[in-house]
Amino acid sequence: MTRRAQVQQVFVYLSAILVIGFVVLFGYRMVDKILDQQCEVSEHSFMGSLEDAIDRNVHAQSVTDVAVPAPCKYQQLCFVDARVVEGSSTFNNIDNSLKATNAVMWGNAMDDIEWNVYLLIPGKETKPIMFDDRITTTEKPIGTAEKAHLCINASLGEFVFWVKGKGDGVYLYADER
Repeated sequence: MTRRAQVQQVFVYLSAILVIGFVVLFGYRMVDKILDQQCEVSEHSFMGSLEDAIDRNVHAQSVTDVAVPAPCKYQQLCFVDARVVEGSSTFNNIDNSLKATNAVMWGNAMDDIEWNVYLLIPGKETKPIMFDDRITTTEKPIGTAEKAHLCINASLGEFVFWVKGKGDGVYLYADER
């Protein structure tokens, strides 16, 4: 093999390595972008399912078992009683368990920021997703309630909980199966 052929062979290999590198790099970016878009669609679908469950049960006096698919990577769904968010000045430090559970949810409630439904990756991410003034997490008056929030862990890719209509809103309960 001549020296010229050897140099040519090196350029062929370098060209192949560059082409493969670009394909891998841009392919990874495209797949990552598609997965992000899929997560966004999943979150919107989740919010629609949740609002549907509340709308269907707000006037019913019965208790309904609800299962909504967990979007993407989220492992926990938390609700903060709307009465806390709307009147946090009267709430003060009654629900210390909320503060211990999640500082972001606690801070939003204390600062009157209207978010009361959150998706969580415990210890990593807290994402506020909506506010619904019809959500209550206890039938007791807020000042006497032990907890004014409810967190539900995903099980088999779903959040399962009970919804009890009260005419102008809903009580939410953890599914204790």
